[in-house]
Order: sequence, then C-alpha cells, then structure tokens
Amino acid sequence: MNAFLWCSTLLAGLTACAGDAPDEAAETSPDDQVALKSQPTAAPLSYVAEGDTIVLRLDMERIRRSSLADGIGTLLEGNETWGTVLSRAGIDPVQDFDRLLAVAPTSDPAESVVFARHRLSPDRIRQAVGAATGGQVAWRQVQGFEAARISVGSDDARVVVLTAPNELVVTSPALFDRVLRVAQDHREQREVEELVEPALAFDDGTIATVVAYRLNGWARERIPDPPPEALDLTVTDNGQAQGRVHVHANGTYADPAAAAAAGNALCEQRDLYANHMLVAAAGLNDEIGKTQIQTTGNELDVRTSFTEGDIERVIGMVAMMRQFGR
Repeated sequence: MNAFLWCSTLLAGLTACAGDAPDEAAETSPDDQVALKSQPTAAPLSYVAEGDTIVLRLDMERIRRSSLADGIGTLLEGNETWGTVLSRAGIDPVQDFDRLLAVAPTSDPAESVVFARHRLSPDRIRQAVGAATGGQVAWRQVQGFEAARISVGSDDARVVVLTAPNELVVTSPALFDRVLRVAQDHREQREVEELVEPALAFDDGTIATVVAYRLNGWARERIPDPPPEALDLTVTDNGQAQGRVHVHANGTYADPAAAAAAGNALCEQRDLYANHMLVAAAGLNDEIGKTQIQTTGNELDVRTSFTEGDIERVIGMVAMMRQFGR
C-alpha cells in the first residue's frame, strides 16, 4: 500500500471542483441543528476512533528538516492529482504543512477524515481552495467553524472545515458530525495555538506511521497475498545529516501458515528486487538484500533501513520515470 500517496490523494479533496454549501453534506445546517456540545475531558478526543481501519500519520516538520524535503516535494508534484492541485493552489505540502493525519473507518478511501496542521493563514487557505476550484466557494458557519462543501471528481464529495487558525480537516459528508464533535472538544481544551490532537504526538525520531486492520477491497489489492489481518508500520530516523531511515513493519495473520506463506512471498520479492537492474543502478541492491524478514507464530516482522541518500536516489528515479512516462 503506497500510504504516502494515499494520504496525498485524500488531501487533494481540499482543492477539488467547487460544490454547494456544507449544509447538504453535513445533513444538519447551521440554522436548524442542535449544537453538538462536548465538555472538556481529562484527555482530548481524537479524530481517530476505535475500530478505524486505516490510520496514517506524517511528521512533515521532520521531513522538512531532512534532506528528503526536496525529493518528496518533487515526488508529490509528479503525482497527477497533486500536480494539478499544487499548481492551481500554490500550496507546497512539505513547506506548508507540519502534521498530517489520515483516517478511514473502512478500506474505502472515499470515507475518510484528513487532518492537517499547517503554516498558512485562514485567508490563504480560503484563497487556495478558491484558486484550485476555479470559482467561488460558499463558506458557512457550522457550530462556530467555517466549512464548505466541495466535489472530488465526478461523484465524491468532501467537506472542508477550518477547525483552528492553523488547522483544517477534509472529510467525507458521512463523517462530518464526528469531525465537529472532535473539533469542538479541541477548541474547548486548547490553550493558545498548541496542537491538541493526541494521535499526532510523535515519539522522538518518528517520521510516519501506518496502522491498518481488516484490509480488503482497495487496500487489499496493494498488499501481497495472503494479506495480514492487521499491519503496523513505523518509519524513523536518527536525526543526523545523511543519517539512516529505519522501516519496521509487523503483520498479524489469521494463523501461522498464513504468516509463513506471506514471509516466503516477501523473501522472494526481496531477492528479486535485490537483483533488479534498476535497483542495482540506484545502488540499493545491497540494502534491499539485507532486509530482515522473520516469522514467529502468526506474526511477520520486517525490518530494513536506508540512508537518506539512498531514498533521494529512489525518489529521483521514480520522478524521472513518471516524467518519461508522460
């Protein structure tokens, strides 16, 4: 599963074609709905709910401070969706966002909540949405938050909510009330402009994490058979210039036989790619060949690491292939 591009595609809803005001999407308009009051609690509510299928977190601040910033920006611009969005809106995801959180209750990315902690003013966000849609966006007050309904492609719809001066949420209409409850709780608990969302409290060195359960449909197609029942992936670095980026993935399978089959499949893939001509040309054959794959019971553990220079070469190669493909 290309989790980073999955998040990028969801965030592209921020700057899709303009639609109607959010009252239709939210099912409750600011004029007739009963206020969703929530009292401050000992622990803040989270946009991540129990039972969510996919949760992705990105520390864009840490990426921005690393040598990967330019390469990741180039990779995103090479993506068809992001390329159009960024060129119209003038938003740089690496420079303009500090934290990203993408949540999906099911494996269908059409049902999602994407939270962004950004470095832009509310006026700049409104301008960006308007510029990307090519028209006027109807912003309305809903529970004290500015919100607007936009369209993604020909069928999907999203609601953009400005939950704080430096925060926004892009959500599917069905999850709009859930977003309002969390946003209101954060507003009541917030002091000054600190980040309240508990899911975005990263451990030292963590760049990104992906947690996924009950994968099927769209997500299952992107993971080799047999797919895990649960997947936990963490990307960390050591904070040093040209340091190493470590990737640790743990999959839980239905039974030991399924875990063993998945382990064997990954070992075959590792050996195949370690001897691939393009991988060798990028100087990554030795690193890929060192990938550790271990099965214990119904769990499969995978560990690998690369230097930032290695990753820069991969990003550059992918960007070049995309450009050539055009």
